[in-house]
Amino acid sequence: MNHPTYILFLGLSVLLLVLSMLGVDMGSPSFQLGGLALIAILGIPHGALDHVIAGHHRTYRPVVFFIAYLIIMGLVMAVWLLLPTMGLFLLLLSSAYHFGQSQFSDVHFTSRIQGTVQYLSWGIALLSGLIYLRSEELTGLLISFEDTLVLQSWLAPGLHGTLAVIALAIAMGSMFFSTLRKELSITRFLKECAIVVLLILDFSFLPIIAAFGLYFCILHSYRVMTEEFSSLKDSGLVKTRGDFVRICAPLTLVSLIAIAVVWWSSAQGWLPLSPLMLVFVLTSVITLPHGMSMEYFYSLRSAKSPSMEGPQDFLGT
Repeated sequence: MNHPTYILFLGLSVLLLVLSMLGVDMGSPSFQLGGLALIAILGIPHGALDHVIAGHHRTYRPVVFFIAYLIIMGLVMAVWLLLPTMGLFLLLLSSAYHFGQSQFSDVHFTSRIQGTVQYLSWGIALLSGLIYLRSEELTGLLISFEDTLVLQSWLAPGLHGTLAVIALAIAMGSMFFSTLRKELSITRFLKECAIVVLLILDFSFLPIIAAFGLYFCILHSYRVMTEEFSSLKDSGLVKTRGDFVRICAPLTLVSLIAIAVVWWSSAQGWLPLSPLMLVFVLTSVITLPHGMSMEYFYSLRSAKSPSMEGPQDFLGT
């Protein structure tokens, strides 16, 4: 993990935890809505370059790519409408792998199997830990809407508490093994341990939106945008951060408008989905095709493609 990301996450974690201890209500509706908006504003741009990433493939055709992308999104939507529990399973599994992969994207595991185990175990520990530690709050949200009641069994705290412990043990063991093999430095291993402690504290004391948003915006989205910025700069597609923002802007704007239209349609009663179910569905629709694009992006980095090496801090000079 690059140094600025670690410092930023540490600083914001301490700040929010102190505010929580001082009695600041981060669970208020306005704060939660603001948190969701921040996740969307910072999270969506890091997926707005999937077409640029796919453009590195020799057979890339823009029309084919966007049609395939929309078909995948449509299939995910259909799964949620027909089998919501299966939709939730796909969301959790794909998110776990994607989050773990981005966390260790700069680590070159000598074994592909070990890399996959590291990604999944770290991601499952993250998501199951969040579900378990915020179970009371999450249950309150689920029982507030009729269409999300079916998800309760898959989000049961007992299940995810067990999964979190097992997955964390595997992830830590895998990291320790990688340190022995010098795939991870001792310093990096200690940083990852510190991150785990901070995440546990965040998930234990912060409301679910603040806790997840802190992880998602800093450790995930910011990190991925840093890697994408470095890739585009090395390939000559951008020179400055302003160039990067301009490339991200079109699909970011389209995505935000589409989400707003879907949300408005739901509010008008035209979509048979509650606001909470809509959050699950939209997240899943975006996550799966984006995760597939990032799998290709990281495969290019692993192959040491010149245009995909050496992350450069997006906020740095």
